[in-house]
Amino acid sequence: MIRHCGILVKNIDESLRIYKDVLGFEEIERKTLKGKYIEGLLNRKGLELTYSKLKLKGCKTLLELWKIEKFIPPYSFSHISLDINNLDQICIKLKEKGVQFFSEPLLSPHKAVKVVFCQDEDGNRLELVESLRKKKDFI
Repeated sequence: MIRHCGILVKNIDESLRIYKDVLGFEEIERKTLKGKYIEGLLNRKGLELTYSKLKLKGCKTLLELWKIEKFIPPYSFSHISLDINNLDQICIKLKEKGVQFFSEPLLSPHKAVKVVFCQDEDGNRLELVESLRKKKDFI
């Protein structure tokens, strides 16, 4: 199941003028991540990432707007996030197929999920997420 899609933006507040004000998304969370977790997850030192989680009424799939400070990648599509069971076993199978990983699976700061980013053969980034708690415990 697709958990969420992420896109890179230059300015979250300006982007919300379209996604929130015009398309009807509700911002349900905004956080800034920096330090070992996000640096390790995306394999980039000094990374500071602010994200906004958006939700449409009646829809389970989320949209994330990502703003990365001091780094503008040459693309605007960031990643697709997938809910995964048995993340460690899936990672072993993907590595056997030659899939490139940015790190080993990492425990999120809120300890609700285990997460890893990998890249398919076309360079598309996938975020694989194993929930460690029941869905209602977190968003």
